Amino acid sequence: MSPRLQVNLQKKSFAGRAVIRNVAFDVDAGEIVALLGASGCGKSTLLRAIAGLDRAFDGNIAIHGTHNDQNVIGMVYQEPRLLPWLTVEENIGFGINIDSRKSSIDGLLDEVLLEKAGGYLPKELSGGMAQRVAIARALLREPDV
Repeated sequence: MSPRLQVNLQKKSFAGRAVIRNVAFDVDAGEIVALLGASGCGKSTLLRAIAGLDRAFDGNIAIHGTHNDQNVIGMVYQEPRLLPWLTVEENIGFGINIDSRKSSIDGLLDEVLLEKAGGYLPKELSGGMAQRVAIARALLREPDV
């Protein structure tokens, strides 16, 4: 079986200056990988490339998904990026039919220890609670990566 994620990023440049060079690794299903490094070393740039948000690089990134034959990536940003006019439940289910996923949303609220916060607005949450909402939102779609 091939790895779930294969990264071979040879070069990523901004304004002619190489910011990432020769990064290659594979991630197998169920494996957990952490990117560590100093501020400005290219961690977020690499993640943007993996997520397909930035395709201007030399190299190849392949995601071999098994989830409905789609390449599904879940991302949680440093800032939760919640929509202030939506409840916690609505933020988690944003972009899908919430009624069809209500039990999944409820299960995720339990998993991130926010079972009683589904009706709250983002302004009623602590920073940690808001980040857990963002995690639940990323997990709702059961991403392969």
